[in-house]
Amino acid sequence: MSERKRAMHEDVWERKYDSIEAPDGSSLWQTYEYEETLAYDRHNVWSVIEGDNERAYVVPGYHVVNMLGYAITRVPWTDADMNDNLFAIWW
Repeated sequence: MSERKRAMHEDVWERKYDSIEAPDGSSLWQTYEYEETLAYDRHNVWSVIEGDNERAYVVPGYHVVNMLGYAITRVPWTDADMNDNLFAIWW
């Protein structure tokens, strides 16, 4: 049986989860800012990863493979989001 996935566009994701600006003014927290992400609840941290098609995706939680950085949001992701394999297409 294939895994269920829920995809949404970056704009829809931004409206739903409301990202927090990174120290450099962008929405992407750099990988070297990992320590700073620990100040937030893990349900507010997303990983920005590179996909096979050179697109960036944001997925809930901390990931290591193909990591580009982090996104931190005011609205937390839920366990249902994780179970549904929620992701957003960033670019």
